Amino acid sequence: MAETPPLVVLADDALLRTSPGAELLWAGLGQAPWATLGALLRRGGRVDAAAAELARRVEIRADLLPCDPAAIALIAEAQAAGRAVYLAGTAPAPLLERLAAAKG
Repeated sequence: MAETPPLVVLADDALLRTSPGAELLWAGLGQAPWATLGALLRRGGRVDAAAAELARRVEIRADLLPCDPAAIALIAEAQAAGRAVYLAGTAPAPLLERLAAAKG
């Protein structure tokens, strides 16, 4: 009998309705504005390049991030069927881990 393949959900493209980098930037500006601006300056103003540093400096309430309801439903359906669900993406690992914990 063939094993059921896992469901791999891309956080950046399928699950989140916003950019992980933008969420980190806004959280950083609210929690540690000078450190956030410093991280951006060190990375040439590129939010995506500063995202890993920002993820280590700021806390994001992953349960409040805007997610696509269809993706949430697909994840719940896969879990109910006993499939493994993996969250992948270009966002820093700490953010992905918090998102996975918050969204099940």
